[in-house]
Amino acid sequence: MREVLEETACEGRIGPLAGAAIYRVGARQKVVVYWHMELVREHPFSPGEEVDEIAWVTPAQALRLLDHEAERRLVPRRTPRPPRSRADEP
Repeated sequence: MREVLEETACEGRIGPLAGAAIYRVGARQKVVVYWHMELVREHPFSPGEEVDEIAWVTPAQALRLLDHEAERRLVPRRTPRPPRSRADEP
C-alpha cells in the first residue's frame, strides 16, 4: 500500500491476490506481486524517479502498454467480480 501511494499518489483498499510476475532486469531476476485494489483517494501526482506518468486505461489498452508478457497475463479479459461481503450472505 505504501509503495502504491508513493509511486501513484493513490490510496487504495487491498483486495484479493491478482498474481505475480517474474522476469529479468539486466542480470537480476525481479519478482512483482500484484493485488486487486479499490481506489479510495487520488492525490495530485508528480512524476518521480520510478514513475513518470500514470493513466487509467482499459484492459485492452493495458495489454498494448505493458512491456513484459508475465504482466500481460495478469490483465483480466473481463471485469473481475467485486468480493462478496458478509452482508451479501444469506
